[in-house]
Amino acid sequence: MDINLAKTFIEVMNSRSFIRASDKLHVTQTTVTTRIQNLEEQLQVRLFVRNKSGASLTPEGERFAPYANALVQTWARARDELRNPQGDQVCLRIGGETSLWNPLLLSWLLWIRQHEPMITFDARVDNAAILTTDLEHGVLDAVIVHRPLYHPSLGVEQILEEKLIHVQVPGKGEPDISIQWGDDSAADISTVLPRPKKNAFGFNLGLLALHTMLGSGGNGWFRTRVVDQYLRSGRLVRVAGSPEFTYPLFVNHRLDMHSSELDAILAGLRQVAAADPAWVV
Repeated sequence: MDINLAKTFIEVMNSRSFIRASDKLHVTQTTVTTRIQNLEEQLQVRLFVRNKSGASLTPEGERFAPYANALVQTWARARDELRNPQGDQVCLRIGGETSLWNPLLLSWLLWIRQHEPMITFDARVDNAAILTTDLEHGVLDAVIVHRPLYHPSLGVEQILEEKLIHVQVPGKGEPDISIQWGDDSAADISTVLPRPKKNAFGFNLGLLALHTMLGSGGNGWFRTRVVDQYLRSGRLVRVAGSPEFTYPLFVNHRLDMHSSELDAILAGLRQVAAADPAWVV
């Protein structure tokens, strides 16, 4: 069976909506519908009842749910085992939000390479919704996110608290620059602006936004570790009167693994976070 069918079933089940499932899976609603119909044809049962309020499981769908979860988890484990045919290393699957790969996720991976040579990893960078969904489904073992998923099978631990501060290029404070640091940042910033923000440039990668602004001027909210060296050198200055925003960072990890290797790399992440790793430019 196509493993995407099981993943799609789980997403529709969790979101209780074909539309929301298509958004989280980054496919069209038609694709979701086709996958569910294909799965129902293979199983020869109806899995969902669709109505105005969304989609709910049929009794057959409820019976299939644990098998779907097991299929997804077994597939992910099998893939990792086949990548390591010797069987003498443990492969953990970890990820981080796009805005967090530099420097936190990178420093964590380097720590694992240095301190836990018998642990290999499959590292991913993606948006928080996809990461937490894959974590819940057993596709990933641990992820670094701004907004964790709270679930009985998952652990949540705050590892760091970041700040977003408003900076600009001296004498060249225009245009406005928008950076997607997290799910809530844009909404929070917009509520305190003294004037409507006219975003001439929008970015989902902080490093690209930073060097564009340094090269051609502008202003925007950046993480303190991103701009600290440029504030010290005078290439950037803080915008007077602007507020700052605090965003905690969490590690979301599976509790059902009982793995000493996972415990080891989580301890390493705490060390890395406490050391406040430098931004890689």
